[in-house]
Amino acid sequence: YRTRGHSKAQVEIVEGDKPGDPGVVFLINEGEKNRILWTKFVGNTIAGDDRLRTQIQSKPGFLWIFKGEVNREVIDEDVNRLVAYYRGLGFLRARVGRELSHDVARNWVVLTFVIDEGPRYQVRRISTVGNEVIKSSDLTTDLKLREGQHFNDLAMKTDVANIQEQYGS
Repeated sequence: YRTRGHSKAQVEIVEGDKPGDPGVVFLINEGEKNRILWTKFVGNTIAGDDRLRTQIQSKPGFLWIFKGEVNREVIDEDVNRLVAYYRGLGFLRARVGRELSHDVARNWVVLTFVIDEGPRYQVRRISTVGNEVIKSSDLTTDLKLREGQHFNDLAMKTDVANIQEQYGS
């Protein structure tokens, strides 16, 4: 029930918790369904709120009616997605937390992601080791990642793929 937005769901065993009981009877009170009213971000400086919303799955539903249920597992995955996004931009010590503010009267939740970007790392030096077939200067001429630039995981992966392509050809 909680994964489907019913954060106040209660389940009680009415019958069947004793060794001689022939069956089980549950009393279920689903409670009201909580939905996400809005997602906010605090502490972000490198990326705007709109950009960060593209990285997460926990969002208000269509017209705030369809979808948008509060799912704690998805929120935890969103925290991991945001950490991976920041680390890919060179914030290798980034940390992300989350905070849920409940509006009890209307069963809405405002989801706030609290971001500590930490320091942004730069590339100090790029070197190749163990290459005998192709010269280092030929391998590093077309690299996307450059010394002195901020680390970028996508650029590094692109460079690795290009170097593998040079060896493959």
